[in-house]
Amino acid sequence: WPPPCPHRAAEWQLERPAWSGRLRLTARGSTAFIRLEDRASGELFAQAPVEQFPSIAVESVTDSSRYFVIRIEDENGAGLWDMGVIPERLQSPSPI
Repeated sequence: WPPPCPHRAAEWQLERPAWSGRLRLTARGSTAFIRLEDRASGELFAQAPVEQFPSIAVESVTDSSRYFVIRIEDENGAGLWDMGVIPERLQSPSPI
């Protein structure tokens, strides 16, 4: 996989996102997964495994502290694309 390159949110078409939905964090063993899901159905759109941090799995952008880029992989671990993520707001899980 190529080394990380600088990402700039100003280059994204923020007014016309390619996809919009819910971001959810899950974990299995020592790997975390950033899951992008449909807001209504919960259907998985894509996910990014994060085995260590910092790494190329999650990168910040150079022109914002709010936006970041995640590396989407297929089931075999091949990198498919980098996807810019723009959180609207953070939601905490309900207390148990």
